[in-house]
Amino acid sequence: MDLVRGASGAERDRSIEALEYALGEGRITAPEFEERVEAAFLARTRADLAALTAGLPRGLW
Repeated sequence: MDLVRGASGAERDRSIEALEYALGEGRITAPEFEERVEAAFLARTRADLAALTAGLPRGLW
């Protein structure tokens, strides 16, 4: 995946869905979720979005 390319709305949505799932599974806290979702809306590149789900198991979403 080209991480330098601009992030699309669909990619933001997928990242937020992954964060919602992680929150539901107890893998991140509510404040951390809110912080990461805010960052997802501000993300300019795919790398920005990838950083938000780094450390979460890929099988979550």
